[in-house]
Amino acid sequence: MDTLEGDPAPPFPLDRYGDDVTPYTDSPYSHVRVVGADGAKQCQRFMVECSGYNAGLFLPLNIEPHFASVMLFDAKKQVRISENFHFDLNDQATLAMLPNDVVDPRTGEITKGRVDASATLKQAIFTVSQDIKDVFIVFRFEKVLEDPAKAFEAYSRTTDADGVEGASEKQRKAHSKLADNAASICQRRGEFRMPFAWAAIPLGDPVAYTGGPNSPTADIKLYQQSYNLSDEDLGPFILDLGNREQDWTTMKKAKPIPDAWFKFRARQLAEDAKVPYCLTSTLYRAKPWLPAAAAAAGDAEPEPSLEVQEFPSEGLVEPNRTYRHNLYVYIKSADFKSTSNRNVAVRVQFLDAGASSGTTAATYSPEQQLGMQQLYSHTSCTLTSSVTTAVSYHNKSPTFYE
Repeated sequence: MDTLEGDPAPPFPLDRYGDDVTPYTDSPYSHVRVVGADGAKQCQRFMVECSGYNAGLFLPLNIEPHFASVMLFDAKKQVRISENFHFDLNDQATLAMLPNDVVDPRTGEITKGRVDASATLKQAIFTVSQDIKDVFIVFRFEKVLEDPAKAFEAYSRTTDADGVEGASEKQRKAHSKLADNAASICQRRGEFRMPFAWAAIPLGDPVAYTGGPNSPTADIKLYQQSYNLSDEDLGPFILDLGNREQDWTTMKKAKPIPDAWFKFRARQLAEDAKVPYCLTSTLYRAKPWLPAAAAAAGDAEPEPSLEVQEFPSEGLVEPNRTYRHNLYVYIKSADFKSTSNRNVAVRVQFLDAGASSGTTAATYSPEQQLGMQQLYSHTSCTLTSSVTTAVSYHNKSPTFYE
């Protein structure tokens, strides 16, 4: 079993069944969930496509990389009902702005800071076991760490048109200065990110009018996010989006980024649909796995997809048909008020405490300090040894949304 990157698959129990596994969606009972005494309940699946024809992130100024994630959120119960799906829409030239090598400050170990685009995923399959009327699809966008006030000022005053022939000398100089500053920041702080924007829309809206790969997109406006907006903080904003604009209360505080949009497609899959090029939530290849067959036939290789794990907001009872060993770690907050530290990032690792008898956190070897490769990467469909949270600029007691 291989991931798209070609590394060995994680050592979960399913690896003993060979190269292709049958996910729960292939079961004849895959669409039936039991809810208490109410009997069978329909399970809906939705494909969310974040790239393709006329889809993607559209900003007035494109001088730096941005990193995106999407989840499903129950506005009524104010809770997320899926894990995050991370996707990368940057081209190779933009990714080249990030440092090629990242030095671990504790061990001096050098690791690659960039990931080849072929290892990333840009579309996901979400499962919903409830009525979708209260379900929103929520996108978050991050950028490399800098003063958010300066960043948002740049996006509100300067556009790509200011850097091309025909613009005034003053405009071209301003654009060149911003581009040079972005390049410098990426090289110095490329491994640290900050919140940049968020956007949300009821799941039923894009599903209603988007379909195939060349169909119209759902276009949603981007709002500024200058600090780590937790799920609890985000809930009232999303609840407002379900109302008429004239009835908004919390959303009146949200600041849109001028001329900034995210365009995507979402469609409901048929009950018996089998996606031909799909990974399970634990990065196993699901049947039918057809990229090789498509290449042999001379067809274009299909876009890979990921089955995103559902977090049901209602009490569900269902049979266990596969093993799934995923641990979800929620970073809630940090408090450094009594220190001089003000840009706080939390790094999550798995350390093997049993690697040697009597090992303590203070006596881990350099190899042990790098952590075990047991965490899902935010930038590719591989496992990594550490994941770092976004930073709330100059905040000594931040909250987090990862």
